[in-house]
Amino acid sequence: MRPKLLLATNNQAKVREYKSLLLDLPCELVTLAEQGINISVSEVGESLEENARLKATVLAAESQLIALADDSGLEVDAWAVSRVGCQPAMPVKALRIGTESTTC
Repeated sequence: MRPKLLLATNNQAKVREYKSLLLDLPCELVTLAEQGINISVSEVGESLEENARLKATVLAAESQLIALADDSGLEVDAWAVSRVGCQPAMPVKALRIGTESTTC
């Protein structure tokens, strides 16, 4: 019997992508739904890596399986305008957009 690897996502597009990429891995790839896991992990990390590690850790503990997680997030390649001036691109979570027009 092959060991199970939990795909720690409810996103079916990611599940399909993981299964395609990991086809030759000597593990049985299983989903949260297949394992009866229906919990949500808060993404409170300071980075995409921290959020992925948090999801993998929580869901591995819940399932008692090795878990694979990611947090691809959304980043905007642009300058954000804030009260302190122009800032380099940052995760969307960190953006604060005001009503005043400012040019960088």
